[in-house]
Amino acid sequence: MGWHRREISDQLSFIFNESWRFTATRDKSLLQSQIGGAKIG
Repeated sequence: MGWHRREISDQLSFIFNESWRFTATRDKSLLQSQIGGAKIG
C-alpha cells in the first residue's frame, strides 16, 4: 500500500506549518526577551 499523492502533500504541509509555528514562537520569545532586556537595561 503506497502513499497517495494527497496524503504526502498533507503530511508535508502539516510538517511545514508545525515548523513555521515553532520558528515564529521562538522568534517571538527571542524578540520579547530582547525588548525586555532593553527596557531593563
